[in-house]
Amino acid sequence: SNALEAAILTFESSKNEEDADKALDSLLSDTAVMKMLIWLMAPVAFESSLHPQLISSDPREARGYLQRLGEKASAFDAEDAVNDILRVDLGKKASEEEIEDLLKWAYAEADLLLRENKSI
Repeated sequence: SNALEAAILTFESSKNEEDADKALDSLLSDTAVMKMLIWLMAPVAFESSLHPQLISSDPREARGYLQRLGEKASAFDAEDAVNDILRVDLGKKASEEEIEDLLKWAYAEADLLLRENKSI
């Protein structure tokens, strides 16, 4: 799924900091995670602008990305970074309301980007 691939890419990008000349900029940051959410919501925003019902895009991908970040953080020794990004206190989970707000924001940003670049 796109969500799993995005989560793995996020963690892999931060692993390569010692190989800075070969590495991607780390995607394990507030800004990068927000951009990833927008990227995952862009197909949903585009399809929603054309059709009343979604056929091929899936808004659950962005939620899945956030879930995978939480689930896979320990395997990549990135729990502190993920908790900081998701504003989670140690031992707690992000509230459903916070997750929902993030997803709504990402959708709105994706929709805005599409509208602003419609003529391109």
